[in-house]
Amino acid sequence: MKNTSYINGFTLLEMLIGMLMTTLVMGAIVGYFQSSTRASYISVSRAEMQQDVVNAQQIIAGRLREAWYIYPSGTTISLGSGTAKTRMNPITGNNTWNIDGPTIPKDPIVAMILPPQVPGDICNSGGVTSGCYRFYAYYAEKRSDWLTGNAPSSAENPGDDPLNTDVWVLVQYNINLFGFTPTMTIPSSIAGGNASLLADYIAPSNVPAGMPSTPYTMFTIISPTLPTAPAGAAGVTINLATFRRIGSGSTSLSSTVLRYPDATSTYSLTSFPTNLGKIVQN
Repeated sequence: MKNTSYINGFTLLEMLIGMLMTTLVMGAIVGYFQSSTRASYISVSRAEMQQDVVNAQQIIAGRLREAWYIYPSGTTISLGSGTAKTRMNPITGNNTWNIDGPTIPKDPIVAMILPPQVPGDICNSGGVTSGCYRFYAYYAEKRSDWLTGNAPSSAENPGDDPLNTDVWVLVQYNINLFGFTPTMTIPSSIAGGNASLLADYIAPSNVPAGMPSTPYTMFTIISPTLPTAPAGAAGVTINLATFRRIGSGSTSLSSTVLRYPDATSTYSLTSFPTNLGKIVQN
């Protein structure tokens, strides 16, 4: 009787089918994890953006509540030199700003003077500043200008983001007003000072071409209603929205657009000062 030996194994066709099925399963697993990672990144980005813009709004509102004087609608002010990238008006491209003026889009700025931290104390450039009146301005500028004005190693530089070069940042600008007293003319040209980043990824109020967003007015000045009120503004409504494209590479065509609180509205908060016109003895 003839014995026949059989060797168990896979044919070439079976191996090809097995490899194909493995590839399909691995592709599905990788796609799932990529999708989960992207969803998680978007969720984290959304939370950070919302928190940053709300925190910034609260900081501005707090300063306004302290204000001795708020620059009224139609006031023109200049900050630093005309080429200072950290004081650049995103609407006009220079350092001159018109506060809540008649032209649309309006310049995204609010400015105020705060009373001394210690009334009656000394105010001099030698280091004692607790008795100084203080100028504060909050304004938006193009993210690209802000990056140009701050070295890559600076703590004020949030880092390059090719997908969002047309997005804005929110800036706090402040300086002690040496020699200023309440009886003097309110300054409209401010030299020197410190500009610091308050919030990143602010939705432009003028909406650049191709940006899926909605125009809005960032700072609305409230005029006094009483004839005996101080000459400055009576309050300010702060309107902010946050915007960011998330994707890969430098093109926005396949990116995910995040705008909050939603596609058309803003976070709004109105602040009324408690120190308007109060004379502080120096």
